[in-house]
Amino acid sequence: MEQLFVSIIIASRNREKVLLETLIIGCDIIKDRASEIIVINDSDVPIEIPQDIITRIHYFENPGRGVSAARNYGVSKAKGNVLFFMDDDMWVTSKAIETIIELKNKNYFNENVVIMNWEYPKQLQIGMKNKKIGRYILQSNYHTLKGRAKLEIDPNKSLMPVYGIGSGSLVMTKNVFEKIGGYNENIFFQGEDFDLTKKITQQKYGILLSTPITCFHNQKDRLDIKRFLSRVENGYRSQVPTGIIDMEADKIKSYSLLLPFAPLCKVLYQLIPNASFFDIISFRLIGILSSLTYLKVIRSKEKH
Repeated sequence: MEQLFVSIIIASRNREKVLLETLIIGCDIIKDRASEIIVINDSDVPIEIPQDIITRIHYFENPGRGVSAARNYGVSKAKGNVLFFMDDDMWVTSKAIETIIELKNKNYFNENVVIMNWEYPKQLQIGMKNKKIGRYILQSNYHTLKGRAKLEIDPNKSLMPVYGIGSGSLVMTKNVFEKIGGYNENIFFQGEDFDLTKKITQQKYGILLSTPITCFHNQKDRLDIKRFLSRVENGYRSQVPTGIIDMEADKIKSYSLLLPFAPLCKVLYQLIPNASFFDIISFRLIGILSSLTYLKVIRSKEKH
């Protein structure tokens, strides 16, 4: 049996504080395990990583080429026969590594890729109740993979088939990655998962979800309206040029009428008191602003 070695690949851009938390936790988890952590910095500004951490990881600069190129570059530097792609705000756990070892020993990775289940850390969920954006995310159930992907997860099953991947907690062998051709480097921020899913299914590999919670998504730096909408905009600016547009024509038409009032919607959102009594209004405004952000990106693409 081939000896298992796991390469954890983390692409990061301008999220130094969040990344360092991830690395502190990750380095402790993989200690004394056949694993490595590879960090690819996609920013033009080098990441200042403390000496006690930098000596325990492999750090590379790949400025401004996008998340897909960063992940591909990470694979080129990986020593492992199993690749674990993680977001820079995703915390790995001992249970995740143990699950990967178990699945590899049972040969699941010969014909499948696997997504590790996640949710926001418990302490973060508690703190989110004190913020308008936080309560919106909790109410929308975006703080769990189950809610974000709109999945019905049977807790009695340790594995279940799903129709798409999420690169925030994705595991596959290097052999499978090379066969499917890796990430599309023309997709620089969001939308690469749609493309990779297509490649995986075309090569007849299955996509499985490991249902127990084994990772924690620490998105604590995106709990104000400016950063929340910035994340939305960056995602759509990557997604739309690839032809991935999932806003229906009638919604595009109706939101076009609201587009001139986007600044007013932001002002109204800021004026609403941070109290759950007003959540029905603030949640509606967040939804409108998200849709208007999407529409602005679509319109920008049409002009070009």
